[in-house]
Amino acid sequence: MSSKTMLRKCVAVASAGLIAAGMLGVSSLLVGAAPPENLLSGFTLSSSDTEKYQVDSATNSITVNDAAEHTVYFSGVTLDKDTTYTYEFTFRAASVSNSPQFRFPIRAEGFQSGQWLSLWPGMNQVRLSTDYWSNNDASAGSFTFAAETDYRFKIVSEPQKASIYIDDVLVHEAAFASLYTNGQVGFGGYGLPTYTLSGVSLSKQSAEPPVQNLLDAFTLSEQDDTKYQADTANHAISVSNADEHTVYFNGIVLDKDATYTYEFTFRTASVSNAPQFRFPIRAQDPQNGQWLSLWPELNQVRLSTDYWSNNNATAGSFTFAAETDYRFKIVSEPQKVSIYINDALVHEADFASTYENGQVGFGGYNLPAYTLKNLSLTKQGGDEPDEPTGDNLLKGFSLTWDAHDKYSIDAATNSITVKEGGDHAITFADVALEKNGIYTYSFTFNMKGDSVQLRMPIRITTPNDSAAGGQWMADWFSLNQLRLSEHYSGDPFLGIGTKELKPNQDYQFKIITEPTKLTVYIDGEKIAETGNEFPLVENGSIGFGGYGMAEYTLKNLSLIKTGTAEGLVDEAAVQNAMTLINAIGAVTEESGPAIEAARKAYDALNSDEKALVTNYETLTAAETAFTQLSASIDYRYYAVKASELMGTNYWTNSVSATPLSGGGIHFGFKDSGTNMRQGINRPLKLDGLHLEMSNLQVTAGGQIAFFLADYDAQEGYSQLLYNQGARYVPMAIILNTQTGAIEYVTVAFDSPEATEGTPTVHTLASSDSLKAANLAGKTISMRMAAKNGGYTVSIAGVTGTITAEMLTCLNKLSDFNNAYLTICAFGDAVHTLSFDLLSLHGGKETCADDLSKEEADQVDEVMALISAIGTVTSESGEAIQAAEDAFNALSNVQQGLVGNKDVLTAARVVYDRLTSDGVYKDPNYYSITTDDLMGTNHWSNNLSYENVAGGGVRFTWFKSGTDFRVGVNRPMQLDGLHLVFDKLSITSTNKSFAIYLADLFTHGWAEQYSQLAEGPLAIVVDTARGQVRVVTDADRNGTLLMESDSLKYETLSKIPFDVKITAKGDGSYTLRILDTEGTITPAMLEAAPKLTKLNEVYLTVCPYDSSGATSMSYNLLALHGGDVVCADEMTDAMQASIDGVIAAIKRVYNEKGQIVPASGALLDAAWDAYNALDDQLKALVPNLKDLEAADTVYVVVSAIDNLGEITLDSADEIASVRGDYKLLGAVNRPLVGNYDTLNAAIMKLYQLQKAANIDKILHGGDSSGDGSGGNANSSPDTGERSALPAAGALAILTGTAALSVSLLGKRTRRDH
Repeated sequence: MSSKTMLRKCVAVASAGLIAAGMLGVSSLLVGAAPPENLLSGFTLSSSDTEKYQVDSATNSITVNDAAEHTVYFSGVTLDKDTTYTYEFTFRAASVSNSPQFRFPIRAEGFQSGQWLSLWPGMNQVRLSTDYWSNNDASAGSFTFAAETDYRFKIVSEPQKASIYIDDVLVHEAAFASLYTNGQVGFGGYGLPTYTLSGVSLSKQSAEPPVQNLLDAFTLSEQDDTKYQADTANHAISVSNADEHTVYFNGIVLDKDATYTYEFTFRTASVSNAPQFRFPIRAQDPQNGQWLSLWPELNQVRLSTDYWSNNNATAGSFTFAAETDYRFKIVSEPQKVSIYINDALVHEADFASTYENGQVGFGGYNLPAYTLKNLSLTKQGGDEPDEPTGDNLLKGFSLTWDAHDKYSIDAATNSITVKEGGDHAITFADVALEKNGIYTYSFTFNMKGDSVQLRMPIRITTPNDSAAGGQWMADWFSLNQLRLSEHYSGDPFLGIGTKELKPNQDYQFKIITEPTKLTVYIDGEKIAETGNEFPLVENGSIGFGGYGMAEYTLKNLSLIKTGTAEGLVDEAAVQNAMTLINAIGAVTEESGPAIEAARKAYDALNSDEKALVTNYETLTAAETAFTQLSASIDYRYYAVKASELMGTNYWTNSVSATPLSGGGIHFGFKDSGTNMRQGINRPLKLDGLHLEMSNLQVTAGGQIAFFLADYDAQEGYSQLLYNQGARYVPMAIILNTQTGAIEYVTVAFDSPEATEGTPTVHTLASSDSLKAANLAGKTISMRMAAKNGGYTVSIAGVTGTITAEMLTCLNKLSDFNNAYLTICAFGDAVHTLSFDLLSLHGGKETCADDLSKEEADQVDEVMALISAIGTVTSESGEAIQAAEDAFNALSNVQQGLVGNKDVLTAARVVYDRLTSDGVYKDPNYYSITTDDLMGTNHWSNNLSYENVAGGGVRFTWFKSGTDFRVGVNRPMQLDGLHLVFDKLSITSTNKSFAIYLADLFTHGWAEQYSQLAEGPLAIVVDTARGQVRVVTDADRNGTLLMESDSLKYETLSKIPFDVKITAKGDGSYTLRILDTEGTITPAMLEAAPKLTKLNEVYLTVCPYDSSGATSMSYNLLALHGGDVVCADEMTDAMQASIDGVIAAIKRVYNEKGQIVPASGALLDAAWDAYNALDDQLKALVPNLKDLEAADTVYVVVSAIDNLGEITLDSADEIASVRGDYKLLGAVNRPLVGNYDTLNAAIMKLYQLQKAANIDKILHGGDSSGDGSGGNANSSPDTGERSALPAAGALAILTGTAALSVSLLGKRTRRDH
């Protein structure tokens, strides 16, 4: 052990002693140190309204009453940009109903800049962002708030990071890219009830936040509530009548190199009858690990490497008594354990081995009832490994990529400097890592400026290849994340850690690369580590790289081989898996057990072993064939698709949804419970609903919930909430495979306004056939049918009834013909299970089980004809017609099963468009540019726009959602409003976009465009469903206006399409998209309070997705209102008139595109033609600006043409014309076709004046240069003095003369 490691060990022991003595708190270590100053002591507020904001200086508290929307700061308090502060208060709200949003400025420079905290009780979220509205750079943590409950907040605001603790538990933290100068702190929000902040304080450089308790919200590996009663709120467990048992905490795995402290208060009902309490401290299994045993009869505390305390056992002495509390502190180092009881060291022992993936828990033999209270497990970190010894394989290194202008090598310090650049992944030449070798890669890293990502190839398959597999390390600087991955980008990752790296600072990296594992230390601290998850790499390459990096340096580069790993591949296990796969043979209905055995053997292999299985495709093909064979015919037509999954998966460690190769979704739930969910984007009529699932496997728990609800436009999926201010009750059907029952959940509320409800779980039917063991390996069918105002539910042949009365509590299911399914585990987060969801349809669709095989084959033939159409061209007519004829020949029942009929619909629409003359004309006359857009783009990372060649604007959204918006500054009449779109592209699951129509918004902070909360008329086009809805802020699901296959993405993504609104004369409006129409009713208009000026409507566009996950783009080519003529509705005569004006304007310009003296008559003719147009047609002249420009330019052209013969008396006129020429500006000057005439006149005047002045100097007499005699500056006709002397004429040439009164100032267009 190195001296440095020994020092750490001594410090660890000393610290443990201080902890035992209760001396490790900051205040006790810093003897005599004063507590930090409260910067808010005696505070005052930025608002003087004492009725709304009642301050109690004695308790440093604030009560806020009836304040509506507000933001209040503490006066005179500004935060230094480089200093860390702790902002603390006890928060209590009178209500959490009605979606309040508490918004706290933490380090705010304004509403759009700074560190902002938002509490969203309605969504159980704690958000951090860089703006008041929680839109920009927002991230969220989860926390459930209740009314009239105290919560102690500790907010640690570092210069570029904020951490939120509630009741001493870390709830959320986030990094900030910017520093904020003179930040302010305060409180406020929107839609708020009465609330209080008490014990308010703000202090500089606070103590470190509390260490995370890894047993917060713990769950247990055993779920018997009669034996193990867990109280997670108080971190306590009561064990009764448990006999012999060993119970682990779920999801807790101890890093083998880290130190942990396991604490609890132990109390036993008895110490008689020789009980043995046996605690796994860092256990791999009963025979390996660190184990603690308490033997009260012998007054012993034992440590050993096994459950029975037989192997390597040592003992300390302690006397236990019944019904007495004992506080245990167990410090588990990688190779040592120390046991403290009531702060006294009772026993400690060394362990020869370290233990990978150790578990912690409790248990024993012959035990009475006992309790463990105040449970805590905290991680203290791991020791950095000793410095390796051996040859430095990078000494005198060279690179495999020769680019001296980018990479500068310093041989003296074995360093390299990489200049600023884009993507790069460079490996060292002549360095190959052995497949089984263990290496330490070290260097000192320093970057010279802000960067995006460091991406280091550590052990990759191909040199200099960013697409290569293997081991990669990626540092995402903006997130302070270090990721370990098989991919250059670091996403997805196998290991992750947190470390902030700042520019112009040195950081010492030590990277341990084992054949299948990667560990990274920075400045001696372990930052990230993986399990043995990487594939083996033969002759791996190592180097450096990055993306968007500033200049950076790697100094003291070192690569040392430290060992060789043994036994990485179990060849016998590989051969066994291959043998089992081959044994499957021809797939029949009896092949289930053989396929399951082969799958189990394959899944047990590690990644290297799996790579050696040469017949894996045989297994997947067999699984697909067996699924199709055992499933009903429904599976052929209603298989669930990955594209239909909806709702953001916030629980990726607990919920997975993976597409199956033959169709369907494999759902996996690990330590999962109610509302950890996934939705299916498919409307279902409940009467006739049919669902099929298979391959059910239950490891723990076993309750599956099927929620059926109206479509939730905000979340996508539904959920079940009935307390803490929420009221969200869908239809909830539970398959309980533990008890073998079909269950149904109702929720009772005391009143229609109540938000606190009482749930009741009803058993609809029960049978042993519904237990997990009896459902395994079977296809499970679930059906629903209407009955007496309720529904029957049948699962695996067992039927129960949902009565009409049971439906009365539902508040999130009103449309029983268009319900959406959400799936989750049910109950506490203890369920570990999986199944395949194969097919799903509602009663609107034909059940394929009603067809014969021959009828099903006919449907398949039609679907094949549709698929054969392929990309639609002008030659696709016969193929489309053949598919349509075949489709029409099917029965109505069969037609309902043609799953790609929307493809056929789209093909017909596209073909008709390609072969007709129906090209939109509006883009030729009413196109827009980015100059027409309005409203600040606060989402520049998510929203961009650019001009389209030929007219129009392309809008692109990336991971965006509702109100990521931009407006168009063009007032339009609603009656006749017309928009033309093209090139629609959507890559996200959500495929909805919104068009807001509203008055011009005049509030400064909203910046002219509209937003949904302000009440526009919102038209939402859902191209996934082929639906159009009118949506309001109060009803974000909206009202369905129209539905058609022609409105689906399959169609709209392939052709230009238009949206048109026309008045019907009764106060309603027709909305048309392509050939599908719906009606906007007066009631819908009344529900849009910000649409009142129907003759001055403004447009705002955005995606429609509350989760902010939509990626889409489209071209908006043209738009206009009904106050002008629609180009697509022009008569031939109108078209001819407009075309005549367009041609007349073009004739004004010569072949070089310039205005010349001869343009005058043509200019008059063009104006005459324009003025003769009807006023409504004038807006359709696209080159009117060219006519106006020609009018202005012609004034100068005419003046040049009228200069005549140049004499010394021409100076005034030339100066005036030249001044007018300058006033034309850089854009219009090139249009002057006779500029050479002006230039020649200037030069002629210059020569005359030069000669005259020379003559005057030589002769002192007449120098007029025209032979008339007299004063050189006199008029040849009158002898009057010229307004401009000779020197002034010379000044014309250098642009310094004062201009005469401009002709352009008198007239800028011809008088018509």
